[in-house]
Amino acid sequence: MPFRGRKCYNAAFKLKVIAAAQATNNCAAARQFNVDEKNVRDWRKSEETLRRMPRRKCALRGGAPAWPQLEVAVAEWVVTQRQTGHPVTRNKIKRQALEWATRNPRLCHGFTATSSWCSRFMERMGLVEKNEEEEPSTEADPSHQGPSTSWRTP
Repeated sequence: MPFRGRKCYNAAFKLKVIAAAQATNNCAAARQFNVDEKNVRDWRKSEETLRRMPRRKCALRGGAPAWPQLEVAVAEWVVTQRQTGHPVTRNKIKRQALEWATRNPRLCHGFTATSSWCSRFMERMGLVEKNEEEEPSTEADPSHQGPSTSWRTP
């Protein structure tokens, strides 16, 4: 097979290839969509993740957390707070993370609860802020207060 160079494929394309591979087989789907069979095998393994990600996104970038125990503990705290009806802000998340880090200094050496850490943490744990779709006539409606947001939990 001639060298094709590197090419990025978005999640929607990968899901089409997966559907074709499930209908026939990996090799036939690879030929049909002109991709490498190894890509088809990899995409089938990560099908569930591909279904959850935005259709236009190409890669699953993002590293592993440096303090996994801290993140699990803080994520559990966020879920319990939300289940009891308490609002959870980014500042509360950062404060809770710092408290946990001071109680467990061996596990969290060098940890600082920055805003960027909080954003990445929320993305990794599926606690991100999600804007709901706005209606097209929001500018004409004077009672409209801006986009509504909801928080999704894993």
